Amino acid sequence: FLMSVNLRPLIQLGFMPEELAKTHKRLFGYLVSEPSSIEKWCGLVKALVQHLLTRYGAKEVRQWMFCVWDQPDTPESLFGFSDDEKYYRLYQETYRTVKECDPEISVGAPATFYIVKQGFDNWYLGFMKWCRENCCLPDFLNFHYYDTSFTDDTGGKEVFGFALEMKLRDTPDGFGDFVTQVLSERHAIGADALPVYLTEWNNTPSQQDLLNDTCFKSCYIVKGILENYDRLDSFGYWSLTDWMGEAPQPEELYFGGLGLFTANGIPKASYYAFTLLNRLGSTLLGKGEGWFITKEGNSFRILLYNYRHFSSLYAMGERFDMTFTDRYTSFSPDQLFDIHISINDVADTEYVITETTVNRNSGSSFDTWVAMGALELNRKEELDNLSLRSVPAINKYTARAENGTLSLDAMVKLLEVRLLIVEPVSFT
Repeated sequence: FLMSVNLRPLIQLGFMPEELAKTHKRLFGYLVSEPSSIEKWCGLVKALVQHLLTRYGAKEVRQWMFCVWDQPDTPESLFGFSDDEKYYRLYQETYRTVKECDPEISVGAPATFYIVKQGFDNWYLGFMKWCRENCCLPDFLNFHYYDTSFTDDTGGKEVFGFALEMKLRDTPDGFGDFVTQVLSERHAIGADALPVYLTEWNNTPSQQDLLNDTCFKSCYIVKGILENYDRLDSFGYWSLTDWMGEAPQPEELYFGGLGLFTANGIPKASYYAFTLLNRLGSTLLGKGEGWFITKEGNSFRILLYNYRHFSSLYAMGERFDMTFTDRYTSFSPDQLFDIHISINDVADTEYVITETTVNRNSGSSFDTWVAMGALELNRKEELDNLSLRSVPAINKYTARAENGTLSLDAMVKLLEVRLLIVEPVSFT
């Protein structure tokens, strides 16, 4: 099925099967343990890889990616080991096992939790040094990043631990800062040839941040990807759905989950952000703050967005003026983004402009649910009605180019995302 829809997996070799676990410590139900026998672990890995090669063929599997474990940089109380050497050995022996099956299979670094902080050395830097010295350098880098600081209660030291207080970064450019630092470090360690895969990303890992359900998240996604679109090799948004097995499932429909869909499959504004991004053209013509212009064949594809960052108080965890249904109180008063677009060197003809808009009135199922009364929806027809009413708005109009220039004006609302597809009438 994955092949039929042009998807290829990144296979994470971990966590530990119960029969091979040295200890029986569980986190979120996963057995987080080193193997009782590294030989038996490698035998299992070998059997898996050989099965995949037999079933799908070497040509296909060589296009997949493999990594060993998840966040070994976190403490032993989370996903880490009692000391780094134990993880290093697990990685090295697993790396060798996969490469012995087929040396052209891609084995990358483990997914590590990345912290942006002046003077802070992320764990993977020491890991990369060790790999270079031991002839098992990974084929790609692999990161998890959230625009979040983890603090203890003794003075703000950066630490891991989801039980500790999380504070959001109060800069609107935190994601770009992360990308810049990663690429700078990659160059400094002489690893420019290694792809960088971001396999978990969000502004928060919290499953109870009420902004997750709102138009803020759709605008955050668009800003982050368009401002950094060609700087990383993947943007792995976390996560697809609110239905997650790592935490108890709240009863509310919009409880602040991380998903692009509610637990029962209703798309949020964040989902439609990706649908609009996916319709951009393959050739970039220009970009700037709040706008991104591309071309595909005879059509121009323009994405506009009016991003605003939440307040510093919200970043610090203050929610005193927010309610379960009124979730936009952490933003400045409604600020319109007034933009004038000129597309030059075009034919003097008439063009059809198709606008697709995601904002609080269209494409945001949370805001539609609030408009419906914000009460529990317990009948199928009510949920179907919510889905049908929560699609992006589509508007079409014409404009004529004069003297080789097509001029367009737009007024974009707060936290709105709008796609304009511009096509000559003869083409449509």
